[in-house]
Formats: sequence, C-alpha cells, structure tokens
Amino acid sequence: MGTRGTTTVIIDGKVRVLQYGQWDHYPEGQGLDALKFARRLKDPEILQEFKDKVRALRTVENLEDEPDVQVYNNLPSKDKADGYEKIFPEFHRNTGTQILSMILDDKVHRVHLDEDGVKWGEGFPTINLDEETYRFAYYEHDRAFPL
Repeated sequence: MGTRGTTTVIIDGKVRVLQYGQWDHYPEGQGLDALKFARRLKDPEILQEFKDKVRALRTVENLEDEPDVQVYNNLPSKDKADGYEKIFPEFHRNTGTQILSMILDDKVHRVHLDEDGVKWGEGFPTINLDEETYRFAYYEHDRAFPL
C-alpha cells in the first residue's frame, strides 16, 4: 500500500538519517519493522555499534554530485538492467526502514537527508539515540518507547 513515510535517526542532537519510503508506513508495516530493529538496540554492544556507524555516515547533499550516480545516470538504458534500487538502495524510495539494518550491517556508508519525504508522509518511525527511544508517529497518534 502506498502509505508514505520517513525513517529518522537522531544522534548528538542532529538528524543523521532521514530516509523517505513510499510503502507501508503504518503501525503494522514499517512501524513494526522499525520497532523490531529498535529492540535489537537493547543490547548495549549493538547500540554502541549502531551509534558509531550512524556517526560515521557521510551525508550526500546532492545525489547528482555523487560520481557513481553520475556514471549510472549516463549509461545507455540497456546497461541499467540492475536498476537504481539495487545499486543505490540508500537513495531509493523502496528502502524505507530497511536503511536501519543496512547501516548496522555495513551495507550503507552514506545517506541523503530527504527532507521532501517529511512533507508527504503519513508514518514516521524515529530512533533517537540521544534519548535512547523509539517513536512512531502516524497521523494524530504519536507514541514513544524506551529502547
């Protein structure tokens, strides 16, 4: 279902992940997926590892400035068979809350803070690493839980 949303991670008082997602941003969908991830952070070692990896992320201001994105965009259509989503999942609208596991699993080292996604979403899972909380806002409902 096309219920849009934005997955957010806050650390050191700053938004470090702002991942737009096109699908399933309701409590039983992406909300539940993000909650399951947040529960993994109850382990102090995993929490510290995730904090370190979030701090190490490189923020991409303009996707078109990324050399590998430029190369991909300049390929002939027939050479784009693997697709943007497979090559650049950290920039794709289908990734949603999967960005959290991708960061922890060292599959992502850069992010684009997609502020446009915040304007269009219905569901907003947020992990605040400063407060060590998980929050999910969905329309008028907004609940926070300790990690």
